[in-house]
Amino acid sequence: MGYVNKINIGSGTHLIEPTLYAIAGGTASAITASINGFEAVSGAIVYITMIDDNAANATLNINSGTARDIYYNDSKITAGKLASGRTYGFVYDGTSGSEKWILIGDALADHLHDDRYLTLTGGTLNG
Repeated sequence: MGYVNKINIGSGTHLIEPTLYAIAGGTASAITASINGFEAVSGAIVYITMIDDNAANATLNINSGTARDIYYNDSKITAGKLASGRTYGFVYDGTSGSEKWILIGDALADHLHDDRYLTLTGGTLNG
């Protein structure tokens, strides 16, 4: 749904407008997205709205390129970290030999059913 604008200076590629958005396709383990003109260069950031909760060791593939593993907290992502209907940011790490997508920030699905939040069923909550 957008273009990556970049300039080449010397031997490096520098991104001018790396933030792009798409709605996920594919499966829970092989997530896909289409973004016009996107090129996977280190530092590129994309935002993807999930249509399914993810499976363990999920990959992300944009524009039918090479599917790359998704990492969260320095490990391959585990099942259920990405929740259906939520939008997540990913940054591309194009380090040769270890190319991957890294989840930006917190995987909110972790907090849907834990004890960090108080459930209020009627009444008044005073702080």
